[in-house]
Amino acid sequence: MATDQVTVRVLEVEKVDPAELADFLHLFRVCHSGLRQLGAGSSEISDDELPTYRRRLAELSPESLNALFESGPDSDDLSIERISHQSPLEVVLVGSVVLLVLRVALLGGKIEISAPGQIKVKAEIPTLGKALAGLRKALGLSKHLSAAFAVHGTVVKLDKDELAVLTQEVKGEGGFQDFFRRLQLRVGKNCSIRLDDEDLERIYKYKDHPEDGGFQTRISKIFGKHFPESRPQLLLKPASAI
Repeated sequence: MATDQVTVRVLEVEKVDPAELADFLHLFRVCHSGLRQLGAGSSEISDDELPTYRRRLAELSPESLNALFESGPDSDDLSIERISHQSPLEVVLVGSVVLLVLRVALLGGKIEISAPGQIKVKAEIPTLGKALAGLRKALGLSKHLSAAFAVHGTVVKLDKDELAVLTQEVKGEGGFQDFFRRLQLRVGKNCSIRLDDEDLERIYKYKDHPEDGGFQTRISKIFGKHFPESRPQLLLKPASAI
């Protein structure tokens, strides 16, 4: 399997923030692992194929993202050869889809390939903050769905219309009904509700299929504005499914 050697140069860095650098390396590894599990075996991906990988990576559910965040460094072939903390910051990364990670996630950066057919690349990124924003976007993370070493729960404040839908009477027994009753009991005085990772998984699963009617439609009306990203893919699919 061919490997890339990529030197990432971060410009305009007077003093390296260790936390930002750690987040960058961690999110880069998660993107690398995710793309490999989605069937990307090399960086020789055509421009026509890029949107498919961007979409599928961003559509991973909280459960699938957690699996990537919790996997160890031995789960893929990514390695760090060198880090230079002098300005500009330089990080040399080696792995089978390092270049693909840059093409998928670090939009707006400058990428130069040294020679045709030779995967030895120099990439320039304006700031670490821009790089982190690109990686988070690639993984489908947002202000309501953040991650450090796993996807965390969040607190959502409902407006009056969303609250009215949530507090409608729930009739019957079953998984949907139990889930709604638990959510109703958790609404605070300021119309806020705390959601854990299991809640998020069910919300994404239900809200993306409002055409099924009933509780799926209610979930979409309550949380659609807070979690607009579409995530129909709940489990990692084999490469043949691309």
